Amino acid sequence: MATVAHSTLTGAELHEPKGVASAGANQVYTANGSGSGTWSKIGQLSLDGVTSTATYGRFVTTNGTGGFRLTDTAHGTCYFNSTTTPQTMPTIPATGLLLLPTTIGKGTPQSITEGTDGRLTYTGTGSVDLHIKYSICFDIASGGNKNVRFAIRRQLAVEHADSVSYVTGRHGEICYVSGTADVAASTNQYFHVSAFADSGTTATIRIYSYTLTAITAGA
Repeated sequence: MATVAHSTLTGAELHEPKGVASAGANQVYTANGSGSGTWSKIGQLSLDGVTSTATYGRFVTTNGTGGFRLTDTAHGTCYFNSTTTPQTMPTIPATGLLLLPTTIGKGTPQSITEGTDGRLTYTGTGSVDLHIKYSICFDIASGGNKNVRFAIRRQLAVEHADSVSYVTGRHGEICYVSGTADVAASTNQYFHVSAFADSGTTATIRIYSYTLTAITAGA
């Protein structure tokens, strides 16, 4: 009988991998690193770059270097709502004022701390792109009409230009303003809304409703 090298076998002479007869549908063979392995469906730890079992709600994304990573599905909301007892903010200068209404969390947040001061803080591991939205109902506390500009800010300093909205506020007339921004967030960075009095003037506003929401962009 002629000796035939396994590497030269073709077509029907090739045989199935060892253990395939007992493997389940859609399973693959996973080596254990010590000369053996098992048949199973692809799990998290079989993906290059994923080194731990994910907690509930995380998802797998590419890491930019040919592997994968676990990413947080962040979401959270803080809000205030009262037409009878609005919250009066300090006078808004032309240089801007951080809005800090007393807020409550919507509940069941994930990787987001829902602040009692109108802020949302990203607390997940690794960087993530967040879609942030604000909506505010307010009026001018006293005096004539005032042009007010609103914007999402990160860490007090970084204003996101795509979130800017302008509105003319009037005394005793509730108006609505909203804005959104997609931002790259790192662990423990917080986000809030700032207001600016336009044209070098000042303004004092009363907030009747305030909502700030953050969710993983594209989720």
